[in-house]
Amino acid sequence: MSSTNQQKKKQDEKNSKLVRELAALPANKYCFECGQRGPTYVNITYGSFCCMHCSGILRGLNPPHRVKSISMATFSNEEI
Repeated sequence: MSSTNQQKKKQDEKNSKLVRELAALPANKYCFECGQRGPTYVNITYGSFCCMHCSGILRGLNPPHRVKSISMATFSNEEI
């Protein structure tokens, strides 16, 4: 693996850890849209956390919101 790929992987892991830490803050333990406990997605468009149900609704809006899974996605420095 090249040095650049290793650096990107390390940065991706750091960013994912940061998103998980942000999700663990008391203010982020509930979906910003509906109030359901334990959001599992990030609304990149507005920088908020949301549940799976609301993430689907947000993706369906026109224009669609950028939504990513907290556990499955990688996050760029700009998205953090």
